Amino acid sequence: MVSLTIFDNIYDNKTHKRMDYNGFSEFANVLFKLAKSNKYPTKHDAPLISPAIYKPNTTRANDNVTGWGSWAALDVDDFKGDITDIEKKYEKYRYVCYSTASSTKESPKFRLVFPLKEMVLKSNIKHFWFALNKEIGDIADAQTKDLSRMYYVPAEYKNSFNFIFSHDGEVMNPKTLMENHPYVKPNQTMFDKFPPAIQKALLERKKNQLNNTNYTWTSYRDCPFVNKKQIDEYKGITGTGWYAKMYQIMLTTAGNAMSKGYPITAKEIEFICRDLDLDTGHWYAKRDLEQEAARAIDFVFKNNI
Repeated sequence: MVSLTIFDNIYDNKTHKRMDYNGFSEFANVLFKLAKSNKYPTKHDAPLISPAIYKPNTTRANDNVTGWGSWAALDVDDFKGDITDIEKKYEKYRYVCYSTASSTKESPKFRLVFPLKEMVLKSNIKHFWFALNKEIGDIADAQTKDLSRMYYVPAEYKNSFNFIFSHDGEVMNPKTLMENHPYVKPNQTMFDKFPPAIQKALLERKKNQLNNTNYTWTSYRDCPFVNKKQIDEYKGITGTGWYAKMYQIMLTTAGNAMSKGYPITAKEIEFICRDLDLDTGHWYAKRDLEQEAARAIDFVFKNNI
């Protein structure tokens, strides 16, 4: 059985819309039908699907995930070549490949949807995701924190290079992948080993050393600390990954400010991110970006002491 949860949009956190299919072929048929539909002109009109299965009567949150419903997906956004080369590169396993909304003929962007021999239990998701990425070639972040990741469905998106095809091969066995790729946990920094009181004192000392205030800007476009390449990457994202990239922008902005001696605040980083959000869909109007910017600043300080 292949199972999934449907979400109406990225703000939908209700988990009651579950679908169960009698095998991957039935699920694949649904993907092919959606791919030929013009019901969703843009990805913002389309629903999302997730391999995550949830406890009854709960909301979309990692704590409520019980496992992944015998499938997994990987996004490929920087493929070199045309679509005829995709099967040559990813030839070992069975999958459905469908284009994402930002796909162009010059730069095809797509999602690989793999059937799995069994459900992945919650306790194994992080290890499985790590192993999957290693097996396929490190095309995504191997250290996932989002057990409830979700993906836009395929469709005939306007102004996109749309395609879908299936590839026959070996059905992926999560147990085998995890045996072949032992999980490597993120390294603990030297800072993490200090007692909380010393950590706090070190952070305050580092922050007080930043006193170069000779910088001004009016938006993310002219901010001297913003990485313009990351902005372009954020604007080109389809499927999932917006918030991960937004948080990466927070981290880089904080790091660049620190390297230039500027005491950037969480409020300033929040302003930059909300300015970007206004240009790209206004997804984070209700999200506490200031608090998350503060986390990014602390992370940068902790890793540079």
